[in-house]
Amino acid sequence: MTKWNLVAAAGAIIAVAFFIAQLIHGFVFGLGLALFGAGEQINHPRGSEVVRGKIVNSSIKTGINPREPDFFSLSLVAIGIGLVAISLLLAVFAP
Repeated sequence: MTKWNLVAAAGAIIAVAFFIAQLIHGFVFGLGLALFGAGEQINHPRGSEVVRGKIVNSSIKTGINPREPDFFSLSLVAIGIGLVAISLLLAVFAP
């Protein structure tokens, strides 16, 4: 499980908890966090590469997370950041 999966899962848990408690700013925050985590997970797919060693017939397999953004993942990230900002404004300025 990558860190972006954890961010998305935490956002979903926060959103459900605040939805049950009927607090809109917390729900919007959790939803934004979940969308942000999902978008970043799409941006950073898991991969691996084989690095050849200097010794004959030696190699090592390393994990890499290259950034491969596309329109859908960038829109999820942008919507998530926007929802987090809106929720913070709601929490600060709401009566």
